[in-house]
Amino acid sequence: MDKALENVALVIDGFTRFSAEEEHLVSLLEQKCAQVIIGTYSSQKAYKATFTAGNVYQASLDFLRSLAMKFQAQPHYVESSQQSHEAFAKLSKLFEAKHDFTTAELTLTDDDKKHYAIWDVINQKEEVEHVAKAIRHKLYEGYRYKDILVLLGDVDSYRLQIGKIFDKYEIPYYFGKAESMSDHPLVHFIDSLERVKRYRFRTEDVINLLKTGLYGQFKQDDLDLFEQYLIYADIKGQSKFAKEFTVNYKGKEHLAFMNQMREQIMVPLLTLFKAQKQLGSSLLEKLMTFLRAISLPDNLESMVATFPEIEQEKHEQVWRTFTGILNQFQTIFGKEKLSLDECLSLVRSGMLAAQYRVVPATVDVVSIKSYDLVEPHTNKFVFALGMTQSHFPKIAQNRSLISDEERAKVNENTDENQRFDVISRENIKKNHFAALSLFNAATEELVLSLPQIVNESEDKESSYLAELVSFGVPVVKKGRNRLSANLEDIGNYKALLSRVIEVNRLAIEEEHELSKEEQTFWSVAVRYLRKNLRHKVLGCH
Repeated sequence: MDKALENVALVIDGFTRFSAEEEHLVSLLEQKCAQVIIGTYSSQKAYKATFTAGNVYQASLDFLRSLAMKFQAQPHYVESSQQSHEAFAKLSKLFEAKHDFTTAELTLTDDDKKHYAIWDVINQKEEVEHVAKAIRHKLYEGYRYKDILVLLGDVDSYRLQIGKIFDKYEIPYYFGKAESMSDHPLVHFIDSLERVKRYRFRTEDVINLLKTGLYGQFKQDDLDLFEQYLIYADIKGQSKFAKEFTVNYKGKEHLAFMNQMREQIMVPLLTLFKAQKQLGSSLLEKLMTFLRAISLPDNLESMVATFPEIEQEKHEQVWRTFTGILNQFQTIFGKEKLSLDECLSLVRSGMLAAQYRVVPATVDVVSIKSYDLVEPHTNKFVFALGMTQSHFPKIAQNRSLISDEERAKVNENTDENQRFDVISRENIKKNHFAALSLFNAATEELVLSLPQIVNESEDKESSYLAELVSFGVPVVKKGRNRLSANLEDIGNYKALLSRVIEVNRLAIEEEHELSKEEQTFWSVAVRYLRKNLRHKVLGCH
């Protein structure tokens, strides 16, 4: 490994801080690699400033100076050959001046204001509708889905609305959010298997193992009968499971069937659990033999065969993560002597902590992720939704048993590579830097959207958006989505059909006549539908 690193130049970018573990790893790599280059971004004005508290670049400046001190290296200021648009550069300078208490003799021109705007919308549904129509408009202008990035203040609260509305407008999208594996049947299987071994065949652990649907070739009705028998006969512990069942519950045939199931369940388990302390690689081989014996890969494949394609992709990613954990176990513990308990515990911990991402089937999709994960110059067009005071900025809170004050005291008495993160001290500089990255995320157009109502409750305007308004960034009042005769609004067949249904439903419920604007829209829409129907066959039953 040392020889392999001798001629390696390592470049690390995109960080504004290292955890204690990351910093220790970089220290080790710095000793072994030919060169380690760590990059972060800041303005020369900020780097030369003597007072940086509250500066929008404070996070990167503190990071830069701590690295310079640790590695005894002189930072070098390098300018990119790629020039950002002047409109965004002006916005950055105004934002920086606001927070370092200086003045910037800059004014946003009408041409600058074409590149960014703040949308004032009613609620999340209307907000997502407006974004979907704007995306369709960009396509009408000749851009592609991959040119567009959607950022969210709160991913969980927008996931459902985006899924429904983007599907209606036939917009392919990719959620760039790591999903927890903790609820997956495969994780439940490993968890239950480890608990069966650790607690020596408790009834509930055995039942949970079988209920995953991944153990053996059993019908659900038979598993229900087996569970009822275990509870009735009070079968607990390895000794009772290993012996032939004798309690006659529903006749001899039923008892014989229960013993047949018991044998099919217990033989693979007891074979695995007999394993003594040995090399990790040998234990892994025994575990893989056990998984094949109970048909786990086949069971998982048949379980997801009838699922929609997107769900199948999720299960595929979970399986890849699982096999990746087993490969890591082989690499790290392959030559270490371990007990089976230790082996199962390590695999279980890896599975419970693991996350996965569903890779999009095509590159040409609209990417969606949390705004605090964005980097400058990410895409041509960026729509940031949910930019309210509750989520922009995001205030991280310490929810652990150790307070920030206690963490700071512990850090004073420990080595530099052994420290707690003091969350409250990071909030301001982290949020300033995230806001700066967001303001520079687009290369052509940035839209920051502010819904008045989020999750059925009113929210306030973000302080960062108030600053942008003071700089002269235009605020666009976006009311309800109105009917329009523009080609880009009508040119989406699925969305148009949904509006046909909606307008007829409203007409029936409210018994009102269409306005002149609505009549114009539907006269154009009907012509479009007739043209489309000539090429598509709609089955009406």
